Order: sequence, then C-alpha cells, then structure tokens
Amino acid sequence: MWTTSAPVPAGPPHQARPPRPGLDLVRYTAALGTGRPWFAIGGIDLGNLDQVLDAGARRVVVVRAVTEADDPGAAAAEFAKRLRQAALADAG
Repeated sequence: MWTTSAPVPAGPPHQARPPRPGLDLVRYTAALGTGRPWFAIGGIDLGNLDQVLDAGARRVVVVRAVTEADDPGAAAAEFAKRLRQAALADAG
C-alpha cells in the first residue's frame, strides 16, 4: 500500500518540502488505475471529503478531523458512511 499526500486544499510547504499539489495529485493517482490500495492524506475533513471523493480517492487518512471533532464517534461514522457510499456508487 502507498499513500498520496495531497492536502486539500493545496497548502504551503511543510518544513522544507516543496509545495503540495492538493486534489491534482489525487486525480492523477486515481487516473493511474493501479490495483494497489492507496490513501489520500493531509487536511481532509468532512467539509472537503466530497471533493476528495470526486477526485477519485476511495481511502483517506484523517486524524484531526476525528480527534478534534465535537463528537469523534459521529465524525468517524460519517467518514465511514460517505466512503462506503462512494465505493458502492463505483460498484453499481
């Protein structure tokens, strides 16, 4: 497995890293059509999850969007629900 680090929206460099491409990297990775599982990571929350899903991600890594939520359980459940819906839409 590998991850696509694509902060959404694209943000300034983290430490000495070059600027991050945001959703463009997610779109690029999804277009590869690889059979390997991959994850979008960085700055993803419930407010921008639909953009990440529309760009082609079907797996995401989130931390603050859950740990800093008023109700972490509800936030995690909403992420799971929307990710399942996207996967089902692909299959259907």
